Amino acid sequence: MASRPASSSGGRPSGGQERKYHQDFITRIRYQNHLPAPPQPPKLLEIPNNAAIEYTSANFASRLVREQPLNVEVDSELGMPLDLLPFGPDVFSPNLTTAHNALRAPEAPPKVHPHDQTLLRPISALGKPSHAKAGVSFLRRTEYISNEGHRSTFQSTTSRELIDNITKHAKRTIKNPTNDPVAMLQAVIKGFDVANPPAGKTWALPKHPSKSHLRAVNSWPVLPDLDAHPDGLGYVIVKLSTNPVATSNSRDPGLDFALLRPWNDEGAAEDYKFHYYLPDGESVSRAVKRKYEDVDTSNDDYTHTSAEGRKFYRFKRLRAYEYVVPPEVMKDTYREVVLVIRGEDGEKQKGAFFSPIFQRNILRPMRTRDVDEDEAGADVVEVKFRDLLPEEDERIQEQVGLLAEGE
Repeated sequence: MASRPASSSGGRPSGGQERKYHQDFITRIRYQNHLPAPPQPPKLLEIPNNAAIEYTSANFASRLVREQPLNVEVDSELGMPLDLLPFGPDVFSPNLTTAHNALRAPEAPPKVHPHDQTLLRPISALGKPSHAKAGVSFLRRTEYISNEGHRSTFQSTTSRELIDNITKHAKRTIKNPTNDPVAMLQAVIKGFDVANPPAGKTWALPKHPSKSHLRAVNSWPVLPDLDAHPDGLGYVIVKLSTNPVATSNSRDPGLDFALLRPWNDEGAAEDYKFHYYLPDGESVSRAVKRKYEDVDTSNDDYTHTSAEGRKFYRFKRLRAYEYVVPPEVMKDTYREVVLVIRGEDGEKQKGAFFSPIFQRNILRPMRTRDVDEDEAGADVVEVKFRDLLPEEDERIQEQVGLLAEGE
C-alpha cells in the first residue's frame, strides 16, 4: 500500500517561499486467511501409468517419426557417405568375423601426404617459437660472476676471438662421427675390412672398446642357416606363463619335443586355442631325440604299434592353452634370430648360423570348464616322421634362395 504524504521543507529559501520535496512511502500489509481443515481425508486415485513401456517401445518411436518429419533435406546416409568398396567384398560377408577383419586397420600405417605433415606436429611445436633456450654466440659470460672454478684471464672480447671460437666449435662438430657423413662412411668401410681381411693377411682378433686387457679367444663368421630353414617365414617363440609339468629336481626331457595343436582356429588369430602334448614317458622322449639326431624317416625306433600294425610315437594331451596377449608379429623378420654356433667338424663349416624369428607368443593354461568337450581333441596322438612334400620343399627353397642372394 503506497501513499504520498505532504512533503516537508528542509530549509526556507531566501525569497520566503517554502520548497516542497515529494517522497514515496511504501508499506505492506499481510492478510491471514485461516481455512478450516477438510471434513474428510484426501482420497488417492489409482491411475495406470505405463509411460516407461510406451515411450521405449518401437511403435512409439515409429509414430513419432511419422508425426514429426524432418524439416531438412538430407540424403539416405545423413550427409556422411561411407564408401565401403575399397575394403573389398569381405565387408559384406554374412560372417561377422570376416567382415570385422576386412574393416580392421592395416598393420602398416599409410604414408602421410607431405601437405598433412604440418598437422601432425607435437603440441610443444605449436605457437610462437621460443628463443629462451637458444644459445647466443655473440655474448660472453661475465667472468666475475661465473660459478666455475677456473681463474679469470680478463681477455678482451674482440671480433677476432669470436671468429676463432666459432671456428673451433665448427671443427669439433665436424669431427663428431655421429654427424659427419664422411666419418660414418669410413667406419662402415673399416667394418667390412675387419670382417673380410685381404688375402694373405691374418685377421687380428678385436679388442674390447673399454677394457684393453681383454682379448677375444675365438671368432665365428655369421651366416644364414640354410640347412635348417623351416617351412614358412621363420621360427616362432612360444613362452608359457606357468610350468606345464610338476616341479622336480630334474628337468623333464619331453619338454624339448612338446607339440602344440591348434583348435577353434576360425576367426581372429588372437582367439586361437591350443592343446599341449608331451611324449608319453621318458623312453618315448629318448627315442624321439634319436630320431631328430639321425634325421631318419624310416619305421625303425618307434616305441608303439597299433592293432593295425602302424608304428608311431605316443604323445598324451596335458592341457589346453590360450593367448595371454595377441601374438606379436615381427615387422622386421631379422630383428630377433635363432643363433647356433658350430665348430669346424669335417664337412660342416665353422660359423654362427642364424634363422629368422617372425612371431612371439605368450600362452596361459585354460580352465577345464572353458574347454569345449566337442572340440577337446584326442587325449592321445600318434606321431610319425615323414619326408617333405614337393610343395613344402619348394617354399623352403624359395626362402633359402632369398637368403643366399643376401650373401
